[in-house]
Amino acid sequence: MSDPNKTDKNIGDPFDGLPEEEMPIIDGIDGEDGLGGLDGMDGLDGVGEEEVVASREYEEAVADAEKIISSNKKSPRKKMILVLACVGAFLVGIIGWLGWSYWVDREALATLTSDLMAARGRAESSKGNPEESGETASANQLSSRIRQIVVAPWWDQVVVRILDERQVVTAQEEASDLMESAKRRTENRAWWSQQVSSVDKTLAVEDRTIPAIQGGGRMPRGGKIEVGRTASSQFISAILMLAPRLEKGVDFFVNSESLTSPSYVELTLHALKKWGIPFDVLRNESGQITRVTVPHFDLSSCAVAIEPDASSAVYFLGAASIVRDARVTIQGLPRLSRQPDAACLPAFVSMGAHEWSGPNGMGIEGTATLNGIDVDASRWPDGALCVAAVGALAKGRTRIRGLETLKVKESNRVQVLAEELTKMGCRVETTLSSITIDPDFTTARPILIDPRGDHRIAMTFAVLGLSRPGISIGDPRCVSKSYPNFWRDFALLTESPR
Repeated sequence: MSDPNKTDKNIGDPFDGLPEEEMPIIDGIDGEDGLGGLDGMDGLDGVGEEEVVASREYEEAVADAEKIISSNKKSPRKKMILVLACVGAFLVGIIGWLGWSYWVDREALATLTSDLMAARGRAESSKGNPEESGETASANQLSSRIRQIVVAPWWDQVVVRILDERQVVTAQEEASDLMESAKRRTENRAWWSQQVSSVDKTLAVEDRTIPAIQGGGRMPRGGKIEVGRTASSQFISAILMLAPRLEKGVDFFVNSESLTSPSYVELTLHALKKWGIPFDVLRNESGQITRVTVPHFDLSSCAVAIEPDASSAVYFLGAASIVRDARVTIQGLPRLSRQPDAACLPAFVSMGAHEWSGPNGMGIEGTATLNGIDVDASRWPDGALCVAAVGALAKGRTRIRGLETLKVKESNRVQVLAEELTKMGCRVETTLSSITIDPDFTTARPILIDPRGDHRIAMTFAVLGLSRPGISIGDPRCVSKSYPNFWRDFALLTESPR
């Protein structure tokens, strides 16, 4: 057995005897490229104890991490418990929110149902009016929506809540509008009933009183009528237009100092004349009507030219007045029209606008400066609203008198006008028959105008919106009562000329 510690003398140098030029060169071993590279700082002496310890600590940390990962893989129960706890907390929150929403909705729906029942009752109290019939249909539709929620089981209500969370809020808003509309119409019906009752007391025919029946009744025979000062001239105009159809016509006596809004009665008489209906008029020393006699007359067809409605045209004239160099033409409306609201044209001219007229109509051109005026609008109270709007942009105070009849229109127009102009920053003073406006636009914040369902209030503030930015109309559809296409036509004022 050989000794491993002994060197075999028979093993010689494999390169022994080779010439020096044939000896192989091994880099890293001979000379500076040899083992000297391992000597000193670059050799094995560079691996100190700190590096060795750090290496061992790293290996131990890796081993510990592998043990933890291995342990978690073997025990998934901890992770599952954590997940289930999170899911449970989430479900508890959802159930609590749904429960709270359910009870809140129930209370809101109960109130809404009560409101709708009242609104429907008000709307149905005067059947036959198409507008109020539509109101009743709206109430029925809302009631059906509510019934779908209230009658359904609680889990169905939860589904409804998730699918349409604003359903209750929307229904509540619609019900509120419906109630307000019904309230306004109820008040109007009460006022009209009072006025009809006052006319009924003076409607004497052959020493008998003919009952005025709303919604139908027999045709009166005609005769003598005595009428005092009424809240509106519309009743008198209605009787005058009915008179030719009555067997005895109408002998109309005025037992007060003057008629209400006599300019509109004059317009009615002018319309009768255009139709060829004969009548006689007596006046006092001041020119006020004291008696009108209209006999029975068989009407026949004829061609009648209808002027443009001055009451609607006035808003376009007012718009031109407040915009410098703007020009609006009302074709077919003569300057000396008998329509009372055509008198707004001189009012705009008094404030500083330029007037012009021609064979095809008349119009207004805006100027740089408008001044406040003091004017009596008793002959044209409807047009006074637009004059007030222009006055709110003028320099100095504007006072408009003769507005007694405006408090019994679609709204109390003097009060509404004052409230909405105050929102704009104007200082406004009112009496039972006048309004005084002191422009003061210290605030330019956006405002929402509530026209109270009154078409003329909405159109009035549309004019102001051309000059004062930030004005929004809360119920723009109310203009459909007299001018359904008002917004379409009014938008033409802002278009560039072609």
